Amino acid sequence: MVVSMWHIWDARNRFREGEPMMHPRSVAEKVLAYIQMIVTHLYNPPTSHRREISSSMLKWSPPPTGMVLVNVDAAIFSVSRRMGVGVVIRDHNGVCLTACSEYQEEVTSPEIAEALALRRAITLAKDEGFTNIIINSDCLSVVNRVNAVEDDRSLCGPVIHDVRKLMASFTSCSINHVVRGLNVAAHTIAKLSVSLGCVVWQGVSPDCIREILCNDIMIM
Repeated sequence: MVVSMWHIWDARNRFREGEPMMHPRSVAEKVLAYIQMIVTHLYNPPTSHRREISSSMLKWSPPPTGMVLVNVDAAIFSVSRRMGVGVVIRDHNGVCLTACSEYQEEVTSPEIAEALALRRAITLAKDEGFTNIIINSDCLSVVNRVNAVEDDRSLCGPVIHDVRKLMASFTSCSINHVVRGLNVAAHTIAKLSVSLGCVVWQGVSPDCIREILCNDIMIM
């Protein structure tokens, strides 16, 4: 039922965005193909690697009703001296409300990149009119810097200052550290940001993370 509703919702949003209306038979075929993929994975023989078993047990947790969850990640492209940003904003049902891909030139420090990505994520949430947000990042050092009481005097201190100021403008705003396995959607966009370009998706899931979001919903 959840898979069917997801694909119907996605087809409707694509039509609203100007794409041709998908024939009901095509939607049904996509639903069937996705269900077959799920069944295939469910009946895979168990692996003997403890690390893989642990990763498969990770469970995405939705935000409380009335709040949105903002997942954010950064990626460094050393050769081109660029950084990428990935942001995914979802509601308590796991529906993707907004997503963002962006890249910046001349950023090579991973921590500064994560701080800049965090600032972009909060700015996006504010621009989209969300007032109660929870932010998830897999960069523990940046999360600790934001949550610290004292002023940050590191190289990314000015960005941390901006982040704290932006967070204070929301009715409710908190930031938590999560493992990479719970930040896959944002990480995927960040890694693909150079090819995706600087773009914001509103009310529709980017193709590159659609299956990831569906998997998250299935194990909620």
